[in-house]
Amino acid sequence: MYYSIDRDSFGSYPYATRTLFDAMLGNYVQNTYPQRDIEYKILFTIFMLCSHVFLLNYLIAILSSVYAIMSARGKFAFLSNKYQYVEKFRTILNDRCGYQELVIHALPFNVLSFPLLFFIFKKNQMVQAAFYFSFTVFWIENAFFMCWFFLYELMLMPLIYFKTFGRLLDVPRKLNVCKF
Repeated sequence: MYYSIDRDSFGSYPYATRTLFDAMLGNYVQNTYPQRDIEYKILFTIFMLCSHVFLLNYLIAILSSVYAIMSARGKFAFLSNKYQYVEKFRTILNDRCGYQELVIHALPFNVLSFPLLFFIFKKNQMVQAAFYFSFTVFWIENAFFMCWFFLYELMLMPLIYFKTFGRLLDVPRKLNVCKF
């Protein structure tokens, strides 16, 4: 249809295919053809809608196939990493002398284990120091969560108060449904 008007873009099938492929990828120039301007705009709009639907379906197909592959690999990777973690820390967690406290804490709490180094040479003192250290780390970790939860509850309290108060004001109206 546009062979005679624009030979650079639609002069042959390879040129037309390349022009449509570039348009599908968004690399197009908005041309104007005065003698067939309405038809060109309608066909171009239809082509762009169809090409975007095609690209969206293509993207969905790629993502679903990658998800299927990674889902199978992910389950195996999770179980193998869990097994390696358990094997790595199994002997450490079975230690009853308190030395596990030097190893099992993640960053930044492992920096807090520095004072435990003063007790590593005496077993009785290490057991007591490890107990107090684990107790301290437990409360340091959970203090943040407790404060956050408390603030969250304080933020919800006015909303719940007004909602309950509104429902209490609505009770007399619901009780007087049957008036004679």
